[in-house]
Amino acid sequence: MKSLKKCVTGFVSSALIFGVASVASAAAPADASIGYAQKAPVIDGKVDKAWSTAKLHKIENFPAPTPGNKFTAPKDAADLSGSWKAMWDDKNLYILVQVTDNKKVKDIAPPKGDGIELYIDPDNSKDNGMGVNDSVWQLGYGSDKMAGWTGNNWATPDVKGAKFKQTDTDKGYIVEYAIPWKNVLGNKIGTYKKIGFDVMLNDNDDGKDKHAKLSWHSKSDDAWEKASLIGTVQLTGKKK
Repeated sequence: MKSLKKCVTGFVSSALIFGVASVASAAAPADASIGYAQKAPVIDGKVDKAWSTAKLHKIENFPAPTPGNKFTAPKDAADLSGSWKAMWDDKNLYILVQVTDNKKVKDIAPPKGDGIELYIDPDNSKDNGMGVNDSVWQLGYGSDKMAGWTGNNWATPDVKGAKFKQTDTDKGYIVEYAIPWKNVLGNKIGTYKKIGFDVMLNDNDDGKDKHAKLSWHSKSDDAWEKASLIGTVQLTGKKK
């Protein structure tokens, strides 16, 4: 009986802690806001007029490497730098990432090669691990296939209905994404809802392994297994 009581008490305590953590993450102030798209952008890897009203966010934090990783901060802005913009509507989350990289290396599988990592926590639960709907999306430079995982399962994310397009620029490259709420993000979206979000950039100059990395929010490279480390964005401005 004592063992049963301890088990029940432990379960209730864990549930309360989880509930408090969820409430805290929901109440925490957002790190950025994403406005409603009055007109959806064309997903062609180009910066069209639809993006003109979206706020630009610089990707300039250094996520400290975990044991076994040896990358550093980039040498300078030409070596690696970037920014992101985003918009949303009832169908999709739209993301534009612009990267400066003076030595682009193709065909190195993420996360070792040049490329972009998107971190999305649709319900902003900020689990201390990876919740069942938390996703990491990795797109290597020059690749037309997405890699990554959802929850604790390493597998290609369910990208059914998602669109992305990558194009080169003189100083680097651009990627545009349209990620549907339905099926992919698994979350019914509403006005003024917060989601967990982060963008990271990888840089590989020698064809072997990445030598530099940057993030928008996280100060640790452990975000791939701890959604609590990523940022929070608030979705605003849906036209009535």
